[in-house]
Amino acid sequence: MKRSSIPKQSKKSTSFVFSIRAKIWLSFVLPILIVLLLGVSSYQKSSKSLINNYEQMTSQSLDAVSNYLSYAFETISSVTSEILTHSTTLKYVQEVHFKKTDPEYANSLTDIYSYITLKKTCNNLIENVVIVPASFQAVTTDKPVTSNHVEGFFKTLNETGKYNFKSMGEWISSHPEIDEQVGLDPSSYSMSFYRKFATGKAAVFVDVKASAVEEIMNGLDFGEGTILSMITPDGQEIYYGDTLPEESGYFSGKEFFLTAKDGEEQSGYSYETVGNATYLFVYSKLSNNAIICALVPKSYIIGEADSIRQLTLFMILIAIVLDALIGLYLSRNISKPIDKISSQLAQVSTGDLTVDFSSDRKDEFGELCKSIAGTIQNIRELISQTADISGQVRNSAGDVVEHSQQMSEIASQVNSAMDQVSLSIESEAEDAQSCVNDMEVLSDAIMSASTNISGINDFAVNTRQMISQDIQRMNILTEKSDQTSQIMKKLLEEISLLEEKSKLVNDFVEVINNISEETNLLSLNASIEAARAGEAGRGFAVVAEEIRKLSEGSANAANKIRLAANEITGQTMVTVSNVQSADDIVAE
Repeated sequence: MKRSSIPKQSKKSTSFVFSIRAKIWLSFVLPILIVLLLGVSSYQKSSKSLINNYEQMTSQSLDAVSNYLSYAFETISSVTSEILTHSTTLKYVQEVHFKKTDPEYANSLTDIYSYITLKKTCNNLIENVVIVPASFQAVTTDKPVTSNHVEGFFKTLNETGKYNFKSMGEWISSHPEIDEQVGLDPSSYSMSFYRKFATGKAAVFVDVKASAVEEIMNGLDFGEGTILSMITPDGQEIYYGDTLPEESGYFSGKEFFLTAKDGEEQSGYSYETVGNATYLFVYSKLSNNAIICALVPKSYIIGEADSIRQLTLFMILIAIVLDALIGLYLSRNISKPIDKISSQLAQVSTGDLTVDFSSDRKDEFGELCKSIAGTIQNIRELISQTADISGQVRNSAGDVVEHSQQMSEIASQVNSAMDQVSLSIESEAEDAQSCVNDMEVLSDAIMSASTNISGINDFAVNTRQMISQDIQRMNILTEKSDQTSQIMKKLLEEISLLEEKSKLVNDFVEVINNISEETNLLSLNASIEAARAGEAGRGFAVVAEEIRKLSEGSANAANKIRLAANEITGQTMVTVSNVQSADDIVAE
């Protein structure tokens, strides 16, 4: 049997588009990408949440301070109204009830000083109260009346045009004329509320304590880099906190501030770009028309989110390193035995079934090696069985050839016997013709005897001799006929034996068919085992295919032998019929 060679496949042609190592790396990279996506999503959501919370917190804090300062400023306005309605103070500023030389003048000064000092004491936001009459001594809480001998200068203040004494009260950021006259420290107050007395040429100024406002404003800690300011109703900007702008009037020159100032909203926020940075602009209007506003760097707002992002990136980096180490270990632990098994299977695909697949691994690769070793052993047994079956087929084919030769020899003997029978028949025909000729001669002799009585004796002698010769010839013919009958019987026996041999040939053919079926079944089982083995079983599949082809070839040869045996049997039956006919003819 010709052994088909299995072409050795190159390593490149059997490699997968995605190797197992690539799949392992992909299985590790995908979770990292998911975690990264989760981190980015968490960062975006946390950043958005932090920004929203910070916006609300900042706006609410600013509104709370604004409401508190508005209430405080309203109390200052109320204190001013109380001073304006104080009876002693009213008489004093009218300057018509007594003169400077009257004792009541000094008493009024003392009473007024005590009154306004009490108001200052009761309100922590009041820094100083100054009453400026027309000509009487100005009264201030900053100095006792005994040490303050400044005459009233209301007329001078009115002439400056800076003060609107016709209003019901105004808020200003400073009053330098009063500071100069009375000797007040401009840095001690942040704003001042003034109002003119209705019945006198005098006015009262109530200063807001700068330290108290600064303490309140410093409670608004919006983070590093925040610019916090209170813009007074007259447009002066007072800054708080550690971050101070380099220029004065920082907010007043910004369009977003002017838009907020002129808008109807009492508070709000927006994002504005100042320079190269983005800020959260928050504002809140006070009841005295002052505005508290702040610029908070957006980078500070999302600082917590940035820390989350950095932590996420750090954890992802650690995960990548760990995954890389684990993936490297697993890929080596998997690819190494796979490469070994692949190389061994490549040797098997060349027809080498002596490859040792033993392995000391206790994992799935160990089980795989055991399965492959079992498969190789089954293939060896299958090939051994195939070889045995092939030997049986060869032996059966030899028997068939031998029986065919015997049939050929028997056919030759039959032909020889038929030739002898034919020769015997021809000889008997010649003898019969000779007898006929002798009978004709005898008839002629009898006719001659009837005409020639004298020659009867001679004729009788001759006739006796001729009859003796005919009897001898008939005896010879009988002996040859007996010999022919014996040959025919022997021929019939040999033909019967040939018929039995033909039946044996059919039995051998049946055995060959059974062997072919078993071989085909073994080939099918080998194909199934090869399919289970996958790529590693491609060599087994080729061997199984060759076995199947051999089985089909054996079956086809057996069918041809059966057809030949059937033809021989048919021809034998014809020969038997012909020999029987010849025997009948000889018997006749």
